[in-house]
Amino acid sequence: DRCRDLWCGKAEPFKGHPLYSNITYRARSDKEEEVAVPWDMGNDELYEKIIDWRNRVASELEILPGFVAPLDFLIAVALQRPRSEQALRRVSYHLPELFEGKKKYLASLLHLVQQSSSEVEKEVFLYYSRKKRARSIQGISSDQRIEMVALFLVAAGSLVLATIRWKKR
Repeated sequence: DRCRDLWCGKAEPFKGHPLYSNITYRARSDKEEEVAVPWDMGNDELYEKIIDWRNRVASELEILPGFVAPLDFLIAVALQRPRSEQALRRVSYHLPELFEGKKKYLASLLHLVQQSSSEVEKEVFLYYSRKKRARSIQGISSDQRIEMVALFLVAAGSLVLATIRWKKR
């Protein structure tokens, strides 16, 4: 019981991690000299899902969440969204020990990332399809307008000529 009391404490403040703060600051920064980081709401959602996954695995194995995977690693995973073990090794060649021994946890993490990536791809597809539909509803390009006006004038002229010829009969 004393050991449990020693190891059971407050949850790790994952949003207060220095790397997370740095990345989100740089993503929001408008300064040109800052290197932009492609971190958006999708990355935040994935990061929170990964943190929940880490906490579930830690309670299942009765270890501290930091032993499952460090926050630096999880932030990099949320940023780069690796879809395979090989891609995950590009994030960090030395994976946490948990992944080396038990591949089911590695598979569950990758599945979580793949699910998130497919959700993002669906959102991007819907965004661009809505944008394309809105563009077609809003109007047509200036070249298309010119062609339509020219066709209208030709049709109107033909109608006028046909009417004049018909009246002459």
